[in-house]
Amino acid sequence: MLRVLAISAPHWEGKGFGSDEHLCSSTPFSLLNAVRGAFKRINMADSAWSTSNWSDDVERFSTIYMSDYEGITLDFLDEKLSSFRPNLVLIGSMTLSTIGAYKVAKLIKEKLGDQVFILLGGKHINETIFFEDGVVKHHISSPIKLMQRGELDNVFDAVASGDCEDLIAEIGEVISHLSMISPNRVNIIPRIYWDVLENAKGDWCLVWLEDNNTQMHLKGTGNLDYSTYPNVYEFYPINTNFKVLGGNKTAHGYSDSSKGCMYSCHFCSESAHVNGKVRNISTSVANLVNTFRKVLEIGRSGTSIFVEDSIFLQASPKGLRDFHTAMKDLGITAKFGCQFTVDNILNPKVGALISELTEIGLNYIFVGLETNNDELASLMSKNRNQKIIYNDKKATWIDKVKLMFEFCEDNNIQLGVSLLFGLGESQEDRRNLLNLIKIWQTNCGYPSVVSMNWAVKHPLRNVDVGNQYKYFDWGFSREDPRTPYLTRLFGEVSDKYNLDGVESMTLDEVIEVSELYSKLTNNI
Repeated sequence: MLRVLAISAPHWEGKGFGSDEHLCSSTPFSLLNAVRGAFKRINMADSAWSTSNWSDDVERFSTIYMSDYEGITLDFLDEKLSSFRPNLVLIGSMTLSTIGAYKVAKLIKEKLGDQVFILLGGKHINETIFFEDGVVKHHISSPIKLMQRGELDNVFDAVASGDCEDLIAEIGEVISHLSMISPNRVNIIPRIYWDVLENAKGDWCLVWLEDNNTQMHLKGTGNLDYSTYPNVYEFYPINTNFKVLGGNKTAHGYSDSSKGCMYSCHFCSESAHVNGKVRNISTSVANLVNTFRKVLEIGRSGTSIFVEDSIFLQASPKGLRDFHTAMKDLGITAKFGCQFTVDNILNPKVGALISELTEIGLNYIFVGLETNNDELASLMSKNRNQKIIYNDKKATWIDKVKLMFEFCEDNNIQLGVSLLFGLGESQEDRRNLLNLIKIWQTNCGYPSVVSMNWAVKHPLRNVDVGNQYKYFDWGFSREDPRTPYLTRLFGEVSDKYNLDGVESMTLDEVIEVSELYSKLTNNI
């Protein structure tokens, strides 16, 4: 029998210091998207997934897990592994949670050894093991290379990069078969099973070590057809609530129009430079409309939706128009929020279409404000429109933000912003920005600061030059006196992986930022 455990790796050392005051979700939505192919097979009688622990609702809910904190995650594992012995563990990792993924895998291997197959995937893997000119390349921080060099214990039986929804499903079939033949040794996939893996569609590669030599299996069949996958909420409860959207439940939606963002800001891992071009917008529109329909069917009235696209339908005028038309034709209305850039909103053509989306329920937009330093803002790829005039002169970045406020007020759209420090700004810049937001909130009632982050250097496929980080340390030590403040305020932050030439905030600076932030009114 296939016994599966899926974990989103923690990115903070220890158990935390109290409640978080930044954007966070109790739903491991990236992990759920990754296992859509497995969910699809639960109702297929000839599949190992149909008799797995995931075929039972209660068992499935209790074996898909996420916590931001190492200590809480390991406590969960200690208790879970004593009653449940998985033979397949799926771990998803972002860059700052790579060390967390290792801690999770190490504990599982210590308890289960060769009786479990541990597969590592996620955003960090896609950035460190990737295709380039038809060749699979490894960044210095590739977990496979770290294990091969002896810098990590061999706790990951394989690492998967790319579009792996089908691959995960096929690996489950193989592990189920192996567990019947040799239940004490399922940690190696023999070559005779490679034909099974060939059934997995998408662009992916599976990499592992054999006698300390790198082995790999890869497939390149183009983009997956996401319309063939079930909605994740058919198999997982809607248990998040974004207060700004009202109601009791908020589901996460996706158009699958891109693996990231259409822009390439130098500090961002969502960059098109890393994640590739926009996919087929017409297919993405249909997928998103179907997501809305299915979520409302499952969650019923009062369920809101936040669309997790880095930019909603990539701000494609055709995509926005077609989405609005399809929703109107089907009579679908739902309170929803999404993400745009400042320049998207100020683009007359896109802005007009955003206004129309309010007719079908759009009432919240989340944007990156990042900084009030115009010199730093000028370096952002998404800050492209230099022809906007404000008060009879060329608009600064903050001027454009003010114009965006006016647009949202005119259209009765609530606004949330994210701030990004660590770009090279001064403490005075941070102080001025937080004070400015307080003035805006006092005078206008907006925006909410939903998220503060610190710019972290990501691998970004830089293999040969520049970034040589191995990304194998916690972003912050739990013993650091700044950590209690940072875990509460920042979604992502590190003093190990700063951008070139950037110094971390001192304790006094962190305390000042915390005090200024506490004066703001936020609706998270």
